[in-house]
Amino acid sequence: MKFCPHCKKAILTAREKAYIALFQKYESLTSGEVAQKIGVSLTNSSTNLKRLFDAGLLSREEKPDVTGGIYHLYSKKEAP
Repeated sequence: MKFCPHCKKAILTAREKAYIALFQKYESLTSGEVAQKIGVSLTNSSTNLKRLFDAGLLSREEKPDVTGGIYHLYSKKEAP
C-alpha cells in the first residue's frame, strides 16, 4: 500500500479495493471467509487484512477459538 505524499491518504490497489468492498456487504469477516469469497490463499488474505488494519482502514477484534487459540474478526472501521 502506498500513501499520497501530499495528503498522506492511502492509495489503494484494485485488490485492496476488493477487500474493502467486501465489508460494504458483510458486517464482519474472518481471514478464512475473505479468502474464500475473493478466491485467494488464507496466507494472502491474512497478510492483506493485516496491512489494511495497520493502515487504519479496518478494525480487528480477537476472539477465542474453540480449540483454545484465537482468531481475528475484521470489520469496517467506524468513523469517529
